[in-house]
Amino acid sequence: SRPIVCARLRPIIEEDFRQANVVKAAPHVCVHFKKDGQTIKILHDDSTQKLFRMDYTFDVSATQTEVYNTVVRPIVQDVLRGCNGTVLAYGPTAAG
Repeated sequence: SRPIVCARLRPIIEEDFRQANVVKAAPHVCVHFKKDGQTIKILHDDSTQKLFRMDYTFDVSATQTEVYNTVVRPIVQDVLRGCNGTVLAYGPTAAG
């Protein structure tokens, strides 16, 4: 089997503003999730864009439970049946 690749965009929190990680007056959203649930479009300041395709994408409205049930639960169930499984989550601590 192959690795499953997922991405979740977490909501902006007040701490982001305090640490100046985001600009409150940003003219536009630079990350867009396509309706197919698998494609992310990144817009750059110079009007270029890049598309990234994944197995699953989760926007800011996704809950931890939704992400777990969609991505992790099937892996845990396979492990309990005796298969090998790994979940690698990358992001800042407490990022959601």
